[in-house]
Amino acid sequence: MKKMIKPSKGFSFIEVMVVIALLAGVLGLALPNFFQRVQSPFQVFVRGLSSRLDDARFLSILQDETIRVQFDFQSAQVHFAAKSDKGWVDLPQLPPVFVPKVQFQSFRLGSSYVSAGSPHILLYSTGFIAPFQLILQDGADRFQFSVKNALGDLDLGPVKDFSFLTP
Repeated sequence: MKKMIKPSKGFSFIEVMVVIALLAGVLGLALPNFFQRVQSPFQVFVRGLSSRLDDARFLSILQDETIRVQFDFQSAQVHFAAKSDKGWVDLPQLPPVFVPKVQFQSFRLGSSYVSAGSPHILLYSTGFIAPFQLILQDGADRFQFSVKNALGDLDLGPVKDFSFLTP
């Protein structure tokens, strides 16, 4: 008499473990790349502002004029303007950069401090950018944007030195 073998109704433990191991391997390769591509609003702002500062510097040298970079926290934008007979006029070549919705804390240019209003910096026709620090607060976190050299290299990081927040 022949015994009938019942067909199994599921997967064996080994098969399930092999599938889980394969999925873990694929996720292990894909997730780091995914998280590198997802950026915070601050990182997007820094990259956009850095790019526009480079463009503004090139334009100021090319047109031999001073360009004003104004941080307007009421409209959450950074504007680029050139001086004309009618005062400062926005440059159509340099559209505004949008600032993440955060609270403006402090702005330092050299030894001058601003804690209200719309601070600005000037890009001279030589391409020079005065070093500055801009402090923004998002909830409990404070972020510092700073240009530390005349080349305009923009840096983003947490505020490390709180002594300059109060002039």
